[in-house]
Amino acid sequence: MTGDELFPRLNRRLDADEIDLIAARVGADPMRGAKGAPSGAGRTQTGPGPTQQAMDADPLLRALDLLGLVQAGPRPSPMGMAYDIECPWAGEHTDRATSGTVYVPVRTKFRCHHGHCDKRTHEHLRERVDQMLREESGGLTGLVHLEFDQVDPKTVPVSPLGKALPVTVEEARFLADTVYVGSGGRQKFWSVSRRVRLDDDGLNTRWQEELRDILPPKVTPARLYRTHGGRRDVDGYVSWPGGGALVSRHGQTLVNTWTAPASLTPVTTGVTDQDVAPWLVLVHHVLGSTTLEEAGALEHTLDWMAMVVGSWIKPGWHILITGKQGLGKDVIILPIVRALGAMATEIAGSAITGRFNAWAQARLVQVNEMRQTTRATSTAHDQMNVLKLWDNSRETVRIDEKGAPVFEARNVFAMWLTSNEDVPIKLDPNDRRFVVFNRQEIPIRRDLLDRYLSWMDIGAPTGSQLVHAWLDQRWRNMPAVRVDALKGRAFMTAAKGAMIDASMDENEVWLRRVIDAQPPSSLAIPDVVSAEMLVTKMGLSRENKQTVCSSRQMGNLLSKVGAERLNGGVQIRVDGERVRLWAVRNVGKYDKMSPTALIVVIQQSQQSTGMGGVMHYTTR
Repeated sequence: MTGDELFPRLNRRLDADEIDLIAARVGADPMRGAKGAPSGAGRTQTGPGPTQQAMDADPLLRALDLLGLVQAGPRPSPMGMAYDIECPWAGEHTDRATSGTVYVPVRTKFRCHHGHCDKRTHEHLRERVDQMLREESGGLTGLVHLEFDQVDPKTVPVSPLGKALPVTVEEARFLADTVYVGSGGRQKFWSVSRRVRLDDDGLNTRWQEELRDILPPKVTPARLYRTHGGRRDVDGYVSWPGGGALVSRHGQTLVNTWTAPASLTPVTTGVTDQDVAPWLVLVHHVLGSTTLEEAGALEHTLDWMAMVVGSWIKPGWHILITGKQGLGKDVIILPIVRALGAMATEIAGSAITGRFNAWAQARLVQVNEMRQTTRATSTAHDQMNVLKLWDNSRETVRIDEKGAPVFEARNVFAMWLTSNEDVPIKLDPNDRRFVVFNRQEIPIRRDLLDRYLSWMDIGAPTGSQLVHAWLDQRWRNMPAVRVDALKGRAFMTAAKGAMIDASMDENEVWLRRVIDAQPPSSLAIPDVVSAEMLVTKMGLSRENKQTVCSSRQMGNLLSKVGAERLNGGVQIRVDGERVRLWAVRNVGKYDKMSPTALIVVIQQSQQSTGMGGVMHYTTR
């Protein structure tokens, strides 16, 4: 069906709703060219750009021009004169394309042809542009300021200098650069341009000279700002990678202390595996790729590296590499460290449980020479408990930085842990937070390492920059199923299995073995047991070389291996003693049974497993 068939002999200008109706019925898009390509795609600059008259008539167009988003136009379109603009959400486009977006002022129509923006309207555009204006101005200017240039003087705040704001260029600059932080402690001020916290003395030193001609006698810049009608108040600080200068969270406005590293933008594109061959060879040497398991683990690790350098998504797991000194465990991560700049940090394992944790606001945390220690207050158990609290289920972490108020940070850190010890931390059998490599390969020859480091630093782009660009490409082209794997639980490796076994004491190893054993093995135990029964069996077991543990210790081990208390945890009288019963298998079969029924089950299972000589249960 054509437009003529829908609207015969229509000799008038169509309104916007009629155009949309025709477009919907014939499957056309009025914002696209005749061949289906976005009207602005690949266009050179056409038209003189927005005129002052056009911007006065449409403050949104004026804002787009101020933000440098107008690419071309005006040009004729079915709905009036249109402007090709850069989409304000271009960063969300799959290929970060900036073309294919149109704004029509006379019809207040916004259309972006990328999938991420297909449901966004003129109202969404207004909200986004207002946000961008406020971020650019540090909160001073929004879209409303452009829409209402003519303001009633009575509504304009007055400064302590007795004049409407702003009165001078210096005063306006002072207001734009300063923020008052209510919970900032002594450092109540934030400098937008320098991105540092300031106390009264710091603010006075920063602005005293520049404001000397307008400051009244005995009035300091700090006092001026505190009593100023144009003062901007925020509720506190937050470190929010990827966010603007001010961040809104839970009804509060917070200063974002994060600064995007200049090195985070790749300097080139189209990088091939051959371009980064020296680095890939070293990665294969350090992580291994001989078996199918090793090759798969290596590919997952490359995906992890790509996520760390290409996004702010928190990975679901960290990487731990153990092996000989000089293997190159820390060298392979060097390109990522350089790309992240200040967002990469290096700490000792003991710092994980320390009071001050400024490191937790980084993107990449290198933990060198992880080791178990009980000589100080920090143990491997303590370290694991801290890391469990900060997994990717938590959006933020609390940062306690020495000499500064406590504040929140976006939880994005990923850890690269290395150690020369085989078991630097204790892992639970159900651990989901660590991928482990144990490499005992020959250390890199010094001359080869020097050649690699030289390659990293020379050229334009350098080898390090090529690796960064290669990883960035890998991230952008990564299928969703692989991204989900990075956000999920850590995969198992042979090295991790060995570390889990080595993390368990011999009593726990024995308990897991007897739970897994089946008749007629002498190790077999029934589904329902007590801690006392297991202690007795342990004492009779020739496989156990350790000192027999107590009933309380056995109860703790039963809980650790996943056994469930029965009878609501209430003790049952057995042979004159009160004991708690546990189900080590088939919990659902026993958790609703009465004490008498449980005793019957125990007596029957003792006979079938040959444990009658270990302990007899009777009801009293």
